[in-house]
Amino acid sequence: MITLLDAPKVVHITRQRSILFLVLLYIPLALAQDEHPASPSALAHPYRKQSLIISFGAGIPQSRNGLTSFWEMGPSISVKFMVNVNRALAFGMGLDLAYLKFNEQSFQSELPGIPVRSKDITLGMLSLAMKYSLLPSMRVSPFVGATLGATRLTGAVYKETVDSVLVTYYNIPGRTRLTFGLTAGVDIYLVRWLALQMEAKTSYVHNDPNLGFTSFLRAGIRLSL
Repeated sequence: MITLLDAPKVVHITRQRSILFLVLLYIPLALAQDEHPASPSALAHPYRKQSLIISFGAGIPQSRNGLTSFWEMGPSISVKFMVNVNRALAFGMGLDLAYLKFNEQSFQSELPGIPVRSKDITLGMLSLAMKYSLLPSMRVSPFVGATLGATRLTGAVYKETVDSVLVTYYNIPGRTRLTFGLTAGVDIYLVRWLALQMEAKTSYVHNDPNLGFTSFLRAGIRLSL
């Protein structure tokens, strides 16, 4: 029979047994967690605020006949530096470069008998960028984004005077214009600090009669700093 004098001792023994029970319960749970790690789809990495993205692919002019009649898809490179506000949202700055190849066969087909003057074009975009990751804590994380900046297009002009008349075969003036862009892609993390990135981007160059829309398809790496 337990008296009132024995009550404190009983409470103490009960507390000790409860603590021992919790410890014994925790040990197998911890061992089971070590034996069965988190799903590979979960991205267990520390939060890193800055990232550098370098990617390569192709630039594709799309809309204006002045450019697409003689110039075609060419190689492209992109370099971006981003700073995360939180795990999902990041802001930064990026540089896009594309090399558009002159298509001599198209020129000869459209203007037979005219001597070909091949002139390649370089397109450069410097812009502020925003990126929003849809599943920032997952190993495979889709994202969307937007850019605002300026595009510089190198010039290409071919004019001749024929029978005292000035004839223009192509005229792409070099100029700088305001540019808007939308992006979509996916980050695939290989390790905590390195991910593969695939991206599709469409840019619109405002008030340019020759360029208009240009698309970019690229793949590269994302380094978390």
